[in-house]
Amino acid sequence: MQKILLTGFGPFKDHALNPSDVLVSQFDPPAGYALRKRVLPVDFSTLEPDYTNILTATQPDLILNIGLNAASPAIRLEHFALNVGVDREKEGTFFDLQKEGAAALQTGIDTAALAQGLCTAGIPTVRSNFAGDYLCNYIYYLSLKWCQENGGQALFIHIPHTTALAAELCLTKQKGFASLPQEMMVDMLYKVIEELSQSVIA
Repeated sequence: MQKILLTGFGPFKDHALNPSDVLVSQFDPPAGYALRKRVLPVDFSTLEPDYTNILTATQPDLILNIGLNAASPAIRLEHFALNVGVDREKEGTFFDLQKEGAAALQTGIDTAALAQGLCTAGIPTVRSNFAGDYLCNYIYYLSLKWCQENGGQALFIHIPHTTALAAELCLTKQKGFASLPQEMMVDMLYKVIEELSQSVIA
């Protein structure tokens, strides 16, 4: 049975509820897969050791990392992870994630074709070349490095707020955010798993 690791992040800054946490925590795995779900704290100092332990314990064939991009009106499939980060909770300066690591790692997944297929299915999705410089990029770098050394595939997926959460934020903060229905993002995950599991098996 194919092993899939699905990760999200917990609250951070003014986002008391992270939609990636909601999506991962409430996602029901499709039949025929061994799915493991983990939601990680937004903390540069603990991410690498905690995530390394998760990878070692789960030995995934397919890794799907989910994170929030509150400014994006569409789902974003990230193609590259860079060996650079900024810990905004501390000095806020750039640093190498891993001193001896490659400058950049890329997924072996055809993100453009996958995005096109999701758009054809009515799910707004784009390929993106840069996962940022925060923990989304960091966990993606670790995932791609794991796959490089152990086999398998990894993909980072940036999502906007869910429509329900965006409505709540409008009410409480008087501020609008891009959003998509949670049901659409769940459907996206099912389609991504179905499509990518075939390539991993092949």
